[in-house]
Amino acid sequence: MEILLLLADNERPWKSSEILQKVQSSQASVEQRLAALKTSKFVVEDSAGVFRFAPEDQKIRESIHALAETYRERRVRIIEAIYSRKTDSVQTFADAFRFKRKD
Repeated sequence: MEILLLLADNERPWKSSEILQKVQSSQASVEQRLAALKTSKFVVEDSAGVFRFAPEDQKIRESIHALAETYRERRVRIIEAIYSRKTDSVQTFADAFRFKRKD
């Protein structure tokens, strides 16, 4: 999401090395995210390996810009929502292996 919002918020061409420096993640992670964004048709890559935000649909573009605005206003809340779902599903999975006593 950070990479998508970076590209959407600053609609200019970005080299993957610039994105890597900005989001401070691993190179493999950034490359994976960029590949997924290309597959989803949110970004395009030119022949020089430069990426830019370019969704095919105007509604998608507007939705992502709205997400960017909401993220700026409620960043912690959004991060909590993302990670709380993972925690809940992990807990549910762990609970499935609890042994119950027979009376």
